[in-house]
Amino acid sequence: MPVGFLLALVTGAHGAPSPAPLVFVSGKAITFRSPHGAFICPLPKDWVGSDHGTTLFLERPKSCSVQGYPSSERNYRGSPANRRIEVFYWYWMGEDEPPTRCQQRGTMVLMGRKRPLCKIRESGALKFWSQARYQADTDAAISISLVTRPSTMAQDLRMFRNWAATVKPCRVRWSDSNGKHGAYGQAPDCPKAGVFF
Repeated sequence: MPVGFLLALVTGAHGAPSPAPLVFVSGKAITFRSPHGAFICPLPKDWVGSDHGTTLFLERPKSCSVQGYPSSERNYRGSPANRRIEVFYWYWMGEDEPPTRCQQRGTMVLMGRKRPLCKIRESGALKFWSQARYQADTDAAISISLVTRPSTMAQDLRMFRNWAATVKPCRVRWSDSNGKHGAYGQAPDCPKAGVFF
């Protein structure tokens, strides 16, 4: 039996979703405002992993499962079509565009510019997504996705477009115990009220 599975059994596999904080800020120079009424599956206090994004649930999942190493992997109990927004960002290493073809369904504003809005069908749900490149402490990219159902597609798409306009690059200021300090990312500064979740 894999050690990771044993650890999940020992520590308990499920937790409770919680309301999403109002403002998200990542050390990878990204900020956005949470949609009204959104939930998150919080990372545990002792979580150790890689900052790659988060998931905002537009309807409360039944429960949260053990979270993965990348922060973008928010495991939950519920339907694959559970309405949600997935945020994933990564360092851009000069690779080609992702192989998923864009079936364009209009445009949306992301990272301050108009971008293609793409659509795919996935696990009985509809998925709309867009992506952009930006500058963090090095070249980086972000992809945002809306998972929805036909019955809620119109209202969720309106909300997704409005929310995406709040996703922006920001400047991260840092300092260490040796008195060194600096900044990276694009102006303006990341909101002080923002948190990583």
